[in-house]
Amino acid sequence: MTRRTTVGSQNSSPANKPAVGHRPWNDLFQRLHRITRKITVGVAVSAAATFVGWLLGSYFQYISWRDQQNIDLFKQDFSAANAAFAEVSGVLSTAMNLQQMIEANFRSALIQHVDADDSAFLTVSGRRLYQPYIDAQNSLKENIDVLARKMEIFVDWASDATHNPSAKGEGADRMSRSTLDKYDFKCEKYIPDVTDFKKLTTQKIAKKDEQKIEKKDEPLQIDWHSAKHQVLTFQYCLEEIHKKILPALQWASHSPVDPYQKDSFVADEDLGALVDKQVERLNAFMLLVMWRLDEIRQQYQRMGFRCHVLGLCGSARPTVLGTPAAHGEDGRGQAGGTQRSNLP
Repeated sequence: MTRRTTVGSQNSSPANKPAVGHRPWNDLFQRLHRITRKITVGVAVSAAATFVGWLLGSYFQYISWRDQQNIDLFKQDFSAANAAFAEVSGVLSTAMNLQQMIEANFRSALIQHVDADDSAFLTVSGRRLYQPYIDAQNSLKENIDVLARKMEIFVDWASDATHNPSAKGEGADRMSRSTLDKYDFKCEKYIPDVTDFKKLTTQKIAKKDEQKIEKKDEPLQIDWHSAKHQVLTFQYCLEEIHKKILPALQWASHSPVDPYQKDSFVADEDLGALVDKQVERLNAFMLLVMWRLDEIRQQYQRMGFRCHVLGLCGSARPTVLGTPAAHGEDGRGQAGGTQRSNLP
């Protein structure tokens, strides 16, 4: 009886009773809360990783798209520049060579005293050259403005990374055939130096005294970096030679020639030098355009891994050679051009 009482008293002691306010589901709630927090953190980490993966994927897709756009732009710019170069150089070369052959044939015929012999080889060949030369010379004179603009658009602008397409009408190039006539441009004096691209600088040409120019005493800037300027000066000098070889043209067209003009033609050494300088002009023009085509290639050259992915390009971008000043005194860029890409 006493033992049962002792055991009963022990079972009913306060230490063995449940804590006040304790519920069995509290532990379950805390466990669920901890699990929920872990799931939330996992979802957040997974979402962040997904976003970063999407961002990187989008970046590389954009880089690939931009490179493809640059490749397409390069193909367009290079093809247009190459086509314009082939067209213009062919026209200039044809007119110049025919002019030189007529001048040389007439000079040789005078020296050999066969200019009056219709059956002489020099006379026959010289007269066969007359009509092709007149056609080429007239065609060049008719289309020189269009050809010059083609070189400006497809070569000068396309190869100049500093050209701003949005600056329409600002600092427009006032160089043209009619403008050149108003200035004292001497073909035997002003000629581009093609020994080095850096030596193709800008030359100032004073006005002719008898000509009225809008801006008084403002010199004309001849930019030898510009294919347009070289084409215009080439055609201008071709016309100057055309005037000087009038006796040869009269002879080639079966027209009478003044004997005095024959003697002065043979004795005129300056004419021969002027004709030879046209060859230098054509060579300078062709070298310039070749350099310009190479600049177009450099503008669209492929970037290395560090530059492409990490953006560590440094000074790998090609340097665009040009004259010291960004713009000449007449307000135009020293060498026209299209930027590598207007893509952001």
